[in-house]
Amino acid sequence: MPLLAPTLFRSLLGRSISLAVLVFGLGARLAAQVDTLANTTYTGVTFTNDISIPNSVVPVFTGNTTFLGTNATWGSSSGLYWRQVGTLDNKVLTFGPNAYLYVNQTGNSLTLGPGTSATGDISIYSDGSAGTSIINQGTLNHTGSSGQIYAPTFTNSGTINATAGTLYLNYPSAGYNATNTGSVTSSGSGTTVYIRGNFDNNGTLTAQNSGVLRFDGTNTTANLGSITLASGGHAYLNGTLVNTGDTLN
Repeated sequence: MPLLAPTLFRSLLGRSISLAVLVFGLGARLAAQVDTLANTTYTGVTFTNDISIPNSVVPVFTGNTTFLGTNATWGSSSGLYWRQVGTLDNKVLTFGPNAYLYVNQTGNSLTLGPGTSATGDISIYSDGSAGTSIINQGTLNHTGSSGQIYAPTFTNSGTINATAGTLYLNYPSAGYNATNTGSVTSSGSGTTVYIRGNFDNNGTLTAQNSGVLRFDGTNTTANLGSITLASGGHAYLNGTLVNTGDTLN
């Protein structure tokens, strides 16, 4: 078998080293496809990767700031101030303990599109400023301790599930209104979903597997809609139900 000429051998060796460096560099870049956010205001920024918010860090998104990656991850006690009108669709949101997504300042709104899911200790709420709204078309799975979803206008046409802890939906004060055309489910022993204040249910509310629905604040019989209790699920009235002109069966 003929030996390789020294020049050819050095050429092949050099290509092997270059290929190894290329593969190593590509692997390093692939492993770093996460943008870590800081305690600052991002205005008109487009992050090209997934985003991560470290523990106790609270950035601000304004001016159509967004991210092109799929995943957004909140660390413990971290937050995101949402000061814009925008939509998150085809995203996977993961909330750590006591994390939150906060829609604030007049006229700002957040829409979670039908391709978006969220899990963890879910808190997505508004500061109550005029015109603020939260619209859920996706799937929210509350698996943490205590969470809340509310705004002066809160609309759910998607799926909201709670399988642990407590989840508060809407707020029991004047000026806060919620409409449900999707599904809300409380499932599992020790799980409670509070249906608060003016909550107009045109979808389904379900308590199952020993889960609990608690109606809090003031609501009307006409707003109760379809309520399903299954496998040891319970519903309780903790507030005031106005039954004027209606029949409660």
